[in-house]
Amino acid sequence: MERGIIKNLFNAKLQEAGNDQNKAGKLTALKLEQLLKEKKITPEDLKFNQLAEDLIPGYQDLKVADAKDLAFAVSSSQFPTISKVAINSAIMDSYDLHQEGLDVLVEDLDATRTNEEYIAGFTDPEGPELRPETQSYMETNFAERDVTIKMADFGRTISVSREAIFNDRTNQLLANARSFGEKGGQHRAKMIIQTLEVAPRTSFKEATSASNAFIYKGTAVQAANFYNATNHTAIDGRTNINLKTTNGLADYTKVDAALDLFVDMKTPAGDDLAVMPKVVVVHEKALSIAWQIFNADTYWKVGGGDTTIGVQTYMGINPVGPRGFRPRFNVVGTRYIGTDTTWYIGDPAKSLKWLWVWRPSTASLAASADKVFYNNIVVSYKFSYHGGVGHTDYSYLVKNTA
Repeated sequence: MERGIIKNLFNAKLQEAGNDQNKAGKLTALKLEQLLKEKKITPEDLKFNQLAEDLIPGYQDLKVADAKDLAFAVSSSQFPTISKVAINSAIMDSYDLHQEGLDVLVEDLDATRTNEEYIAGFTDPEGPELRPETQSYMETNFAERDVTIKMADFGRTISVSREAIFNDRTNQLLANARSFGEKGGQHRAKMIIQTLEVAPRTSFKEATSASNAFIYKGTAVQAANFYNATNHTAIDGRTNINLKTTNGLADYTKVDAALDLFVDMKTPAGDDLAVMPKVVVVHEKALSIAWQIFNADTYWKVGGGDTTIGVQTYMGINPVGPRGFRPRFNVVGTRYIGTDTTWYIGDPAKSLKWLWVWRPSTASLAASADKVFYNNIVVSYKFSYHGGVGHTDYSYLVKNTA
């Protein structure tokens, strides 16, 4: 980007804002955000030394000035507001990428509290009931499910020194921002999978065997009870089974064995519970076999009764493939599953709820006097989000182990 372009854009917005510097800074930032969103510019086009030259009054003279003088000039300019756009864009691009598509496993909701949220819902998903003539329709009860989801504030700051303001011609600041966005995306992805598995969440610093991924009636249910091969009487009295052992993902028969468990799922009142499994979650090491199982049109069996090694026998149409009678599944791979032979199938977003107090964002602030004096820091950026994830039910997922 040519020198002076940001300055000219800011001056144009200054006239539009009636000479209000703060408003002009926000308008300039909004315009740059629009250009970044439309891919007309990239974060790398917004070089920090160029932004500083265009936005900080007396920039050239400040090269030899004390850090506190530069910090004062930065705080009185629109540099923090406008440069934040480049930092945020770099962070969010990387953040979105490194969630690795695991956001499809959760339903996003807005929270009303900051530390924990109580989820309300129907005590039982009751269906239509026959109404005798002249009689009233049956009423559906509504009450607290008494499920609790924990939330917390997560984030980190990036500080910029006076040297970086003048010398960052290689966009190292944006490289650091992208690296931080990568860590942020991985942070959320890992939290989602650890919650899916009802494992201790490292993000919440939960102790071993003390996961708060599913809190029912005030009690944290651990994985051994959440995923159960016998029944769930220890939780709510239901005999549902959502754990299939000796069922490693080898071929479509293992998929059928897992899907059969959903057929027998019951509501608390004993009615049939309709679950439409559509997502398969596997370890990255199992992605190749998962792709073969869920994307092959035909089913071949190695050996097939022939003792010759390597001989494959055509067995027919693959029932879980594109031409099969089973619905198509979205196969999601992740490195964060605790055991690479374990896999999950179901409709995870029906169970996993991600609650946002506020969504990922970047804020900027001119540095404090202490940071300027001791560290030559002149401006800081904060990337943060406040939220959490938890289960609301166990009936929509089946865990499979080898």
